[in-house]
Parts: sequence; C-alpha cells; structure tokens
Amino acid sequence: MDGSIRSLLQSCRGDSEPESLFEPYEKLKQESDGNVKANVGTDLFVLCAEVACLVQYHKKFEIAEDCIKMYFKHSPPGNQYLCRAYMCQAQIHAPSSTKNPEQIDKAVLYLLKAINFAKQNPRYHFLVYNASVLYWRFCRIFLKPNYKRLLAKSLHQVVKALDDIDDEDYEWRAQLMM
Repeated sequence: MDGSIRSLLQSCRGDSEPESLFEPYEKLKQESDGNVKANVGTDLFVLCAEVACLVQYHKKFEIAEDCIKMYFKHSPPGNQYLCRAYMCQAQIHAPSSTKNPEQIDKAVLYLLKAINFAKQNPRYHFLVYNASVLYWRFCRIFLKPNYKRLLAKSLHQVVKALDDIDDEDYEWRAQLMM
C-alpha cells in the first residue's frame, strides 16, 4: 500500500489538477481510520499534506490539516517528517492578508518549533533554511509601516537560527534582515 500511495503523491506534485490529490488522500484516510497503528509509513501523511499545500484548490488546507492530524495521531518519530509537519502547520495557519495579524503568531509558532527541532541535528539543518524561506513568504505582506512590529522578535529568532547552524548563504540572511 505504501508504494501505491507514494506513487500517487509523486504524480500529484507535477499535476495542476487538484483532483489528483483525492485518491492518495482517501487511501490514507482509509488506512488511518480506526487504526492506532497505521499500515502505511507515517511520512506519507506529511507528504500528502505538503502536496495539498501546493495545489490550487480552495480546500487544500483542510486536506493538509487532516493529514497532519492523522500523522500526529500515530505518535510519529522525531525525524525530518516531524519538522516538515510543523512547517505544514505553519502554512495552514499563515495569514493571507494583513487583515488577520493574529494569525501570524500561530504560524510563526509552528515555524519556530520546526526550526528548533532542526537545529538540534546537523542532518536536518537544511530544514532551518527551508523554514526561513517559508517565513519570508508569509511575512512579506507584513513588511509595511504599522505591521513590522509584529515580526521583530520572530525575525530575530529566524536569523539567529541561521547563524546558529552557520548557514553559508549570507545573501539570504542579509535579505531577511532588510
């Protein structure tokens, strides 16, 4: 079952039709329903959530959130997929406009969880960089007068995390600090 769901998810990544996501999502739901232990790898729940966040579909975040709930229901191991699940949660809660500035706090909370987890293991340092890119994507709309104050503390934490792992992309750090 793992292999077929994995193949379906892989084909969804390049597909612009959101319907292609429904089959692997439904299969994951069937495997997860009622089972304390899933018969599929827990990474598939995160992969499905990541694909859901990418597709152009009005209910994409509902699917992503459901996948993340299924993932956490199965007591996931502390590996890169835990970090990636946190990053999906950040995307789910990311504000789409400056009309809901309180959403930024929730999204940043999940991103900082991902960053703090990834900083602990050099093998996952690339995820700190990825999280900083996500941060930039959903915080850019707040880089206006009267909103910058909402980002001051979290921006400092993101840049410090890149410093802590000694990320070599100095241009990126400079871009974040502007």
